[in-house]
Amino acid sequence: MKPERNIKSSFKLWAGQQKTIKLIEDMLTADWGSLDHTVLEHRLPMSGRFGLDPRSAWNTLDFGSSPNTQNREAYTYPATEMLAAVGLQGFRPRATGNRSFSYRFWDKPLSLIAARAAISGALPTIGSTGFAFKVKNRSGSYSNFTFAQPINNKGVKP
Repeated sequence: MKPERNIKSSFKLWAGQQKTIKLIEDMLTADWGSLDHTVLEHRLPMSGRFGLDPRSAWNTLDFGSSPNTQNREAYTYPATEMLAAVGLQGFRPRATGNRSFSYRFWDKPLSLIAARAAISGALPTIGSTGFAFKVKNRSGSYSNFTFAQPINNKGVKP
């Protein structure tokens, strides 16, 4: 069975001219810095990214110019981008509206199957904390996640 190419996933945030395998190769071969508690803070000038880490997002208005036009690279956090992409394979946030999503974290250990249900809020857990984020258009045909904001148990931002 052939995959439906005309249906775009909500989490495909990069443009059509970029190839998924090339983004993965670039992230995996990039310098991740020290593989310690600072690994998620290490950034590099890179031209490609998934768009999962909002720290790497830019648009021409906010940036002051287009890095593409100026032949400059924007900073990317390769470890954060790659680990987020891997995490989304098994832990999907719940769609809550037009390009809006939510997820929950919990403070007690859960089995893998229960954790996959709990992250979307399908399995209520005691001691869980909810967050909401959006998929925002960047420039051209690129998008990115926004920074997540805490929500209360009713799904409303406090």
